[in-house]
Amino acid sequence: ATFEAVGGPAVDVTNATVDLQLASLKSTNSAQTGVSLDTVTGTFSAPAGSSITNATGTDFNVNAGNAAVTYGGTITDTTGRLVSVTSTTGGTKSFTGAITDSGSGTGQGVFLNSNTGATISFAGALTLSTGASDAFTATGGGAVTATDTTSTLTTTTGTALKVQNTTIGATGLKFRSISANGGPNGIVLDTTGASGGLTVVGTGSAGSGGTIRNMVGADGAVAGSGIYLNSTSNVSLDRMQLNDFQNFAIRGIGVTGFTLSNSVINGTNGNNGAGGFNEGSVSFSNLAGSVSITSTSISGGFSDNFRVVNTAGSLNRITFNAVTIGANSTASGNDGITLEAQGSSTLNVTVQNSFFTSSRGDLFQLNLLGSSVSDLVFTGNTLSNNHPAIATGGGGVTISGGDNTTPSGVTLTYNIANNTFRDANGHAVLIVKSTDPGMFTGTFTNNTIGVAAIANSGSVAGDGIKLQSAGLGTFSATVTNNQIRQYNNFGIEMMTGGGASAMSGVFKAAVTGNTVSNPGTGGLPMNGIHLNGGTVPGDTYSICVDIGGAGALANTINGSGANGGTDVRVRQRQATTVRLPGYGGANNDDTAVQTYLTGRNGVAPTALSSNTVGSGGGGFVGGAACLP
Repeated sequence: ATFEAVGGPAVDVTNATVDLQLASLKSTNSAQTGVSLDTVTGTFSAPAGSSITNATGTDFNVNAGNAAVTYGGTITDTTGRLVSVTSTTGGTKSFTGAITDSGSGTGQGVFLNSNTGATISFAGALTLSTGASDAFTATGGGAVTATDTTSTLTTTTGTALKVQNTTIGATGLKFRSISANGGPNGIVLDTTGASGGLTVVGTGSAGSGGTIRNMVGADGAVAGSGIYLNSTSNVSLDRMQLNDFQNFAIRGIGVTGFTLSNSVINGTNGNNGAGGFNEGSVSFSNLAGSVSITSTSISGGFSDNFRVVNTAGSLNRITFNAVTIGANSTASGNDGITLEAQGSSTLNVTVQNSFFTSSRGDLFQLNLLGSSVSDLVFTGNTLSNNHPAIATGGGGVTISGGDNTTPSGVTLTYNIANNTFRDANGHAVLIVKSTDPGMFTGTFTNNTIGVAAIANSGSVAGDGIKLQSAGLGTFSATVTNNQIRQYNNFGIEMMTGGGASAMSGVFKAAVTGNTVSNPGTGGLPMNGIHLNGGTVPGDTYSICVDIGGAGALANTINGSGANGGTDVRVRQRQATTVRLPGYGGANNDDTAVQTYLTGRNGVAPTALSSNTVGSGGGGFVGGAACLP
């Protein structure tokens, strides 16, 4: 059969069981719908070559029933709704032809609602430009897919894509671009299952995957974020431009699997960092699975530019590759990237070949609490900081963990290599384990901190690198072949303790082959390498430090002290014991310790040693290497 209508619907069926398998269907300028199937069961199909054009009402309407619907033709309109599928209880609804809003900006797009048990698919190109109306909406049940990667969604104050309480099918939702300007959100994915996800592919530079900007909403609301993701999976965004949001550019809660590539996030994102809102450019809570951020520039965060806080689950792994992290708010900015694991969560991180250029707080921060586990790979990055208002103690990299809330404690392994760091206010690099029974172990190798000819470029008021264990557990570090300059306390500082109560624990470090020189212009006594073993009475740490050695193991530190400081200083304090591999003198012979240190480190460095053997400390002892 061939059904053709001008000025009216080609098919209009209510309360019936049908078997309509058409050879062709056409409806042009209908005053009502093009096709309407209301409370229909059975089968309806029309092949490619069919068409529905400019119906005054909905072009293709399906309501209630559980009919199997297949439509292979085109649907074209300038003003009305193109496809509406509502309240169906089952059956597949398959649309395989192109569906096009012709660009007037007054269309109403695709609307799917309350289709529990139904599966709805779009295989042809969707070109929906709907102005103030939402472009593609699927809510309240069923499953939906759209697979043509040339599809585009464009709105002004409408939401371009909204999928809520509806499963995204295994073949996913795919679009070339999604754009929105103003309104509540550009994209909303909320409770969409784990079968499939959203893919935006783009075709060229950032923005070819769509531009989303200027979203408005109250603090804590869904509205006000460019992209809002909740309980969704497998989101991949490529070549997008996101800017200027009242809350976040991207806000994710309970997301599994996420990719952002070749995109730009900038402008001003967020306006409230207080009250737990922490508004900024990108923020995730309980991000899981595998995550990749690649060749993307992120700036403009009111608080953080990129933030992840996980209280459970496994994020294995989040990778930043060739990413540029720019400036955040002058008055209220926090970190460039801040990652936090709580409870028993796993948060594994790779940051490589990336650029950090400006941050009021830390450029990068990793914080571990509870019994969380993390593996950090931080390699080949360039870190500088031209922020006009770096916070006191900020501007560098902080890796911290531990809160003594669980018997097992945190576990961190790290590899920090081949990076350049400069322009911190506080420590350029701080690795500190708080009082916690867990373990920190890793390497800091072939890094450059500061620039020899630029005063205070390593740190205005802190160390080049500080390694600290505040108590309990084990802290192990290998620090080799680094270039450290223009610091304003110590080039390399090692410290046990620091809290108000006496503590114990194991601290082991091998510090070899480093060049430490050109201290900054501050007025404090400075040391190139400094050990402070114990801080409060009763500290009983077991400490082993291997500083320098023969040949290439020797540190080059001559001239690294300033303002009355020496090139290397080791302090055995309180009731601690410090093991120096290969040392053969008495445990209280400071002169022998100083000779030991100068003999292992370059040409004629200066050294200073002190011990508390007479007050209950174990002093300095020899023995085997600290680390394998």
